Amino acid sequence: MVGRSGFTADEWRDVGGAPFTAPAFIVASGPHRAVATVRNMLTAAKAFMFQSDTSNMLITDARADGTGPNGDPGSTAHTPENIARLRATLTRVADLLDAKGGADADGYKRELLRIGTAAALASRDGVLGISGNALNEYEDAALTELAKILGIPR
Repeated sequence: MVGRSGFTADEWRDVGGAPFTAPAFIVASGPHRAVATVRNMLTAAKAFMFQSDTSNMLITDARADGTGPNGDPGSTAHTPENIARLRATLTRVADLLDAKGGADADGYKRELLRIGTAAALASRDGVLGISGNALNEYEDAALTELAKILGIPR
């Protein structure tokens, strides 16, 4: 099993931070109100940090590092530049997991998609974030793209 020790510090910043980058990518995919953005990101963080114990060392080590710099994905603004930045980071993460992630890589990728899905479903885009659809077309497309980037089925 490979955890943090299988990556350089720079690589781990991306791989260990991916549980925060994946939901940021989903949130940045479409226009959101500030309250919805906060709700989406907090739900994703909670879904990751407080999920049941696992033998996956990548998940365990990323949880342990989640309160440091790895827990800051940067801006969630809905801009082409920001979406491209998050996409590039996630592509780099997928490549690193394929190259160095070992047996835990697939489970970590599935965890990233699960967290992204939790973020997408956290708030509705209607009035006060309580009416409307739970999953809008931007989030749906972003989840499909995230699965494609990670090389796993949605």
